[in-house]
Amino acid sequence: MRRSIVALLALSFFSAFAAAVHLPWGDINVVVVTDVHAWVAGHALHPFWSNATDVPTDAGYGDVLSFYQRLQSDASRLDKDLFFVMNGDFMDGTGLSTIPPEKLLPILKRMPWDAVNIGNHELYHSETIEYMVESGFIDYWRGGYLTSNVDLIQPTTTRPLGNRYTYLYAANSNTTILTFGFLYNFQGNCNVTRVRTVQQIVKERWFRTVLRQDDYDAILILAHMGYRDPLVTVLLQAIRDIVGQNIPIQFINGHTHIRGFQTLDDTATSFEAGHFLDTVGFVSFPVRQAVGMVANHSSLFQHLFLDANKQVLANTLGVEELSTPDGDSLSLLINDTQKALGLHTTVGCVPFTYQLNAPLTDPTSLWRLFLKQVVPKQLFANNQSHVYIENSGAFRYNLFEGVATLDDLIAVAPFNDTVYKVAARVTGTDLANALNNQNVAMAQVGMLHRLLSSADGEIESNQLYDIYTAEFETQLVSDMLQNASSSTYPMVPFPVLNDRNQSVSTAMLWSDFIRSEWPCRASVKESSHLTMVSFVVLLVVFGTYWVSQHYSHSRRLRVAAEVQEPLLNGIGNTYGAV
Repeated sequence: MRRSIVALLALSFFSAFAAAVHLPWGDINVVVVTDVHAWVAGHALHPFWSNATDVPTDAGYGDVLSFYQRLQSDASRLDKDLFFVMNGDFMDGTGLSTIPPEKLLPILKRMPWDAVNIGNHELYHSETIEYMVESGFIDYWRGGYLTSNVDLIQPTTTRPLGNRYTYLYAANSNTTILTFGFLYNFQGNCNVTRVRTVQQIVKERWFRTVLRQDDYDAILILAHMGYRDPLVTVLLQAIRDIVGQNIPIQFINGHTHIRGFQTLDDTATSFEAGHFLDTVGFVSFPVRQAVGMVANHSSLFQHLFLDANKQVLANTLGVEELSTPDGDSLSLLINDTQKALGLHTTVGCVPFTYQLNAPLTDPTSLWRLFLKQVVPKQLFANNQSHVYIENSGAFRYNLFEGVATLDDLIAVAPFNDTVYKVAARVTGTDLANALNNQNVAMAQVGMLHRLLSSADGEIESNQLYDIYTAEFETQLVSDMLQNASSSTYPMVPFPVLNDRNQSVSTAMLWSDFIRSEWPCRASVKESSHLTMVSFVVLLVVFGTYWVSQHYSHSRRLRVAAEVQEPLLNGIGNTYGAV
């Protein structure tokens, strides 16, 4: 309840002071969402989660749809051309992202995107790709689902998963935008797909032939790679070698979960619009005909990062009411789908917020909580001869103070990896060497190593340890133990089962821990806090009533009836809610 009240106050405060935003309209204008990772409902319950913005990010896809529909009307009135694109990674983030994504895809199909790019998270599981194909999701976009370097492997043939490219037709300016959709050189794809390198594709005949046709006025590249990725330069140089310098090129980037913009050359820029629906991006760029008309071409490329906030979006439009019937209908579908999946189910009450990226020495570290409390208690029954090793990319979101729902836990551990035992009776010396070697070889993520262990700093050289990890890491952990050891350990990974003969997963560990350690009940401290609040409220009511004695008898009666009783009822409701 505390979290909801804080969120409501924050939203009310922001709504009162939000300033109008003016869009930098150009020849071609594009609204962008990227790396949403199933956060289609927004972040109303924990609005200040993102470092990218200091305002609430309460807008969901229904609000974004309303925004785009209203913006379309503005574009028509201004004789401007407006497009809407999604740049990949709609999987893995909330409980709406199931495998296969049978609940998420109907929601996505409500978004009127002109072009959709593929992300690496759509490629982890064959079931996801097969469902996207068989359900008609890819065909639904009528050639707008773009996979310039991703193929579908079938029993008798290999073909592009989507379309290699498409054309967007700008009616108001009577121009054509050649549009590609590239993925970075991803190697972790499922076995029904093939990802070819960008370096390969730019040499292929189809790519070079399309560029030479000269029947377009600008190039738009949806690139699921960072806006500063060297592959952007590879693509840009290959295109420039064929089309020259006068064709405007706009990259829409993603994958690295940040906001960024870069001028690449005189008539090309790259743009990346955040993640987890913290941002609605807007870019405008020129067509070829406009390039020769001005000396400063960079002024023709504009961008704006809009916080995914209902009030920001409404102010950008200059309206008081953001919603449209289609947007409201989509918001209702999202909420109904969450309810049907049980995602609003309460699991427990978290005492304070645990931060995903806090260092392990910080008491508010999510990883410290998992490695030092969740794993020892729920997986190992406090057996210190067992060690858990995990990649720090496995968790994706903070665990927030207050009521924790099933969806909150899935947000923390969206991959829900099965826990495996990979080795037995490993010496402390070999284990320490293996961890040290890996953490030297692997890059750090902020304050955290790529590989984390429940035994960091506590490994005894003469102790023998059993080693556990998540399914995704079994090969890596097995290899690192063999490479760091002079002995040969039997490596036959097998899943860990609980007393109900179920495979144990990371999300299950979180759920069991929170249910057992943090059940929702009013503590003495909370009760004392509520009592103090109630006492203050009663003082205010009494004070108001006392002041009213100096006025008319009728005024006194009205205060008693209209002020005192509702406030006292409110106090009762507060106790009841807790």
